[in-house]
Amino acid sequence: MDEFELITRCFRDRTPRRSDTVLGIGDDAALLDTGGLPLVHAGATAAFSAYDDAAGIARHVFGTALLRLAARASTARWATLALTLEAADPDWLERFSAAAAAVCEASGVELAGGDTTLGPGRATVFALGAGTALPRRPEPRPRTAAIGVRLSLATTDAPERAIADLVSACADLAGRGTEIRWCDMPNAGGSAGDDARALELIAHTSAFGMEALLAVGSRHRLAITRTEADG
Repeated sequence: MDEFELITRCFRDRTPRRSDTVLGIGDDAALLDTGGLPLVHAGATAAFSAYDDAAGIARHVFGTALLRLAARASTARWATLALTLEAADPDWLERFSAAAAAVCEASGVELAGGDTTLGPGRATVFALGAGTALPRRPEPRPRTAAIGVRLSLATTDAPERAIADLVSACADLAGRGTEIRWCDMPNAGGSAGDDARALELIAHTSAFGMEALLAVGSRHRLAITRTEADG
């Protein structure tokens, strides 16, 4: 399977088609209509082996990029994917692309382009938005907290919807003036057959933000716990 066949079979027309995408996936460049607003982005990357869970890797890297952009109070419109593979395994690619498409569908994001290369497994996603989606409104922040967020397929029946709800909550918090920063947790990677790779991050946010994230966690049965705080 060459690069163009891979794109056609696994990625073209798998995500929502947006009216503000002038030229999308399959060409050497994407042309996006931002309405005159500056293009903003946030990225995430994950290394993997051919034995790692393809769907979990897709959810991890797409979910992380979307959350990082939401923390900047920007709603993602598009995403790009750079995918490096040791070999083009059709079954692995189908599982990866199906999970990626499901995350994009739940969040209203179009996969607008990217690149595929041969080499050690690595996926890099950039979530793209236009300007600041939400107005910033200051709110009291009596203290900060670090929230460990882990999305495991064993605890939710709708991981893509859970990611979309976390993204929405973070964009709303950032728009209200809450500072929220995402970073990978140590040893966030999984092993073959381990779905813990799906999403594992730490959010540094206010107590108000912590309660909002815990509410999403309760709705989707996610393992979201407060790990530390300072007054």
